[in-house]
Amino acid sequence: MTEKTPKRRPGGLKRAHAERQDEVDVEVSAPHAKSSRTKDVAEDEDEMAVPLPDSGETDELADLKELYDKAFATLKTDSEKAFSLFRGLVHESDRVLRLQAEAGETPPPHLYWVYGMALFCMSELKEEADSFDFLRLSSERFARGQELAQDFHDEALDARLKLSDLHERLALGHAKALIGQARVLAHRAAEHPDIAAETLSDRETLVKDAVENFELAVQSAQAAGYSQSVAEPLLIQEISLLQSYVDALAEWDEIERWNGVAIDKLTAALKNHEASPKLWFHLGYCHWSLAKYFLDQDEEDGEEDEEDDDEKATRYSELIGQAQPYLRKSHEYLAKSQELYGKDNPESVFMLLTLGEVLINLGNCVEATTALDDDAEESEPSVLDGLTQDQYYERAVAAFNQARQLGGDDYMLPEQFEQFLQDWEEEMQQSEEETD
Repeated sequence: MTEKTPKRRPGGLKRAHAERQDEVDVEVSAPHAKSSRTKDVAEDEDEMAVPLPDSGETDELADLKELYDKAFATLKTDSEKAFSLFRGLVHESDRVLRLQAEAGETPPPHLYWVYGMALFCMSELKEEADSFDFLRLSSERFARGQELAQDFHDEALDARLKLSDLHERLALGHAKALIGQARVLAHRAAEHPDIAAETLSDRETLVKDAVENFELAVQSAQAAGYSQSVAEPLLIQEISLLQSYVDALAEWDEIERWNGVAIDKLTAALKNHEASPKLWFHLGYCHWSLAKYFLDQDEEDGEEDEEDDDEKATRYSELIGQAQPYLRKSHEYLAKSQELYGKDNPESVFMLLTLGEVLINLGNCVEATTALDDDAEESEPSVLDGLTQDQYYERAVAAFNQARQLGGDDYMLPEQFEQFLQDWEEEMQQSEEETD
């Protein structure tokens, strides 16, 4: 048998969660703000308060909303300044609530949306280990806002604050904060397996409550009379958040369960939105997530030196064999998404990165199959679904190059993919030199 090309499997990608204006895109914002105490976020006297704008008027709620808009607009250019603005917004929200309580007044639910979003954005600007208290307080504020919103109707106030669809906004914010808490607990459980069982019940409750809040958001959209225009974006937000939670899980039963929930929702949605590249992408990503569980097992095994080379090779072949059906399904759905996106759509960058990684691993499947086949003819390269290992790698290279092109002049591929392209180019150059 000829010498096999070494497997080239870069590590997995972390999910990007941002699909909507109210959601913070941490990956494109400035570096995380410096850590601060989180034991009592709302009353941290060591942090600088930012006063409300002095507009000469007494509409403090409108001023709070203006401060939120200013802080949110600052996120992508100066995360530390944004954090200070959100922190000031938290202090001012507390002050307004205290004054209204002293006056015997019931605050409008809009105040709790602004307050909850400030805390949520602060959580996104903290290291994950320090974000849990912000997320917990955020979910409490959203929940209180939802309670008040049940019997509150003031279209004039909605318009003045530019906060239409308040019920939907509160439900979405609450869902994000709940999933965020579950994700933190999942990462802790993965790092400390001895506490995994202890956190399971809490995580399950948080995710179930998040799913219920998404259903409330859909109901609010339906009540507003434009459910068709928001059904797909709402579902994509829900699935994106679920997938971000699944990416933090370590146990197969949980990974399979929540991917199954997402797959069922996506399959149902595609009956009415068959031409949606985003739905096809997320369906492909769910199957990639299932495959990645087995691929990650091989990486963990590779860190241990107890097994000999033959045992490691056998174990690798078993794991990639288990991953293969999920990889093939993922490839099918991602290829459909690629077709619907077209060649020049900047929104397809993350899909192309995922597709490239799936293609690499399908190439690895060809290698593993060949390695186990002692009867394979040297003159006839092995194939999977009609493609050789090198053909899968060539398609991965094309996907990464397209992603780099669509990402713009300042865009950098994740390091593992840049390394893959560099290794591939070097091997192609070496092959040409040997041919000459």
